[in-house]
Amino acid sequence: MDMAEEPQEQWYCFTTQPKREHIAAANLKARAGLVTFCPRIAYRKKTRRGVVRFVEPLFPGYLFVYCEIHQHLRHILAMQGIRHVVKYGERIPSLTPAFIEELQPCFSEEIKEIPDPDPQPGESVLLAEGPFAELHAIVQTYVPATDRIRVLLDFLGREVSIDVPKAQILRPDFEPKKHLS
Repeated sequence: MDMAEEPQEQWYCFTTQPKREHIAAANLKARAGLVTFCPRIAYRKKTRRGVVRFVEPLFPGYLFVYCEIHQHLRHILAMQGIRHVVKYGERIPSLTPAFIEELQPCFSEEIKEIPDPDPQPGESVLLAEGPFAELHAIVQTYVPATDRIRVLLDFLGREVSIDVPKAQILRPDFEPKKHLS
């Protein structure tokens, strides 16, 4: 850096400890007063315990910080949850502001809820809760008056049409990061 050049704030990428991205971001905001960007998504997924809400970072293991790097680097690296600054040899690259500016409107809240896409007629779904849990069914139609979905279920050797709450249906192929909009 040229001595005549005035240091300026830019976006930099830091690696974090696993599953501690949000903790590192909170520490940097509270203790150092720095602007951070750590987008997270929330979605429902079937587990052995039933349907569980998961929250995970959009960029696992990474956090973006807006700062003057030479002034704040040592302080940032000393924060809980931070591992390293992303660098190439001795060069610490900054991110283009357009990258962050494009993502920020999509993540105006701290956590973006990713709802399961509405199942379409003819699509195979998994019943996640209730008396028919773990069974696969075929979507017939959406019943808007009751916010239920009518599905065709193979039960005890015959096909039965039942209405189930929309929240009890999961698409087995659902990948939340592909459905960001």
